[in-house]
Amino acid sequence: MLTPGNGVGRNAFRKHLDTARREGWHEFEAWRVRKDGSRYWAHCTISSLHKADDTMLLGFSIITRDSTERRRVEDHLRRLATTDPLTGALNRRAFFEAAKIEETRCGTSGQSLALLMLDADHFKTINDEHGHETGDVVLQRIVSECRSVIHSSDLLARFGGEEFVILLTGSHGEIDDSQSPIRFVRKSRRFSLRSPTRRWR
Repeated sequence: MLTPGNGVGRNAFRKHLDTARREGWHEFEAWRVRKDGSRYWAHCTISSLHKADDTMLLGFSIITRDSTERRRVEDHLRRLATTDPLTGALNRRAFFEAAKIEETRCGTSGQSLALLMLDADHFKTINDEHGHETGDVVLQRIVSECRSVIHSSDLLARFGGEEFVILLTGSHGEIDDSQSPIRFVRKSRRFSLRSPTRRWR
């Protein structure tokens, strides 16, 4: 039985029932708890039950189906559509869409934006001397290091083979537009791309 506290708050649960009572049925998704304590996503259908003459509400029928796998596939497809599969950074399309939203937001709030273009020097040499698998690791590490010095509200995208773009949104209110690139450059000086036997600069 789907009850308040089992993935649905009391107020939300009441709203679901009210919708089913008013429209005859209602669908929604929420997480539920199995007997072993594990959680899963459930697709729930609530139907209102009435007397034959439809004069009295007798109760509700609730059917739940495990939708965890479907949601996992949907999330995976969504990530494929918006992120670079190698590094996990945003792809070009997702970056431009998110940047447009930030531009509109900042135009309204008066906050600033700063755009940084990054290019990994001598990356072809790394690929040629150490192989593309090593090059892939370096690109992943670059993204990891960039994320360590930017805010979660900033946007990081891979634009090309070894080209990256960062949009510092200013939504954190820490610095103005002239200081944003300086903050990033200062923090990025501690970047370290290491292997057990060699350090790339």
